[in-house]
Amino acid sequence: MFQFELKNGKTVTVVGNFKVNITNYGDLVLQQDNLKRKSLNTMFNEMNDKLNDDFYKESIAISKEKPQSISYEDLQKKKDYQNLIKSKFKDFIDIWDENFGIEDTDQPDRVKLLRDTMPFDGKKIMDFIENHGGLTNGVLQVIDQDRFENHTEFRKYCRLLAENITQVSSIICPPLATKLEYPFKP
Repeated sequence: MFQFELKNGKTVTVVGNFKVNITNYGDLVLQQDNLKRKSLNTMFNEMNDKLNDDFYKESIAISKEKPQSISYEDLQKKKDYQNLIKSKFKDFIDIWDENFGIEDTDQPDRVKLLRDTMPFDGKKIMDFIENHGGLTNGVLQVIDQDRFENHTEFRKYCRLLAENITQVSSIICPPLATKLEYPFKP
């Protein structure tokens, strides 16, 4: 099999029995003419031979490196960092959540919130989102579910909040806007 990528990002794959020669000018030349695929019978026979010939004795890639022990201090640092990023994300969401979706009430300046938060705590917020698999899942972790009548209503609200963050951050903080999960089922 021979595979290469075109300038437009598409991949071209040539399957068959051939040899490749490189000219003095850097051109690749196929030297044999037989670019036909193998017959199904040939492929099945090869698969049967492979299954019969020590299929389970194939070597697998196992790292030869010895496992490293982790100190209690390192575990504690990781735990502290996890708590810190959750705290920063929760503070961010608590302000965003204030009067969210309630008309005729004072709304926090969410653009200012993004501008003030992301330069200093942006990495922590992004790390929290990455650890939870996306923005909506991160919001689900910090919003109090007891405020809602049922689980579906809670999930819909969190999704709307995440979508709103994505809309506002699409211009101010594009990396945050890319963290919304698609698809998402409430």
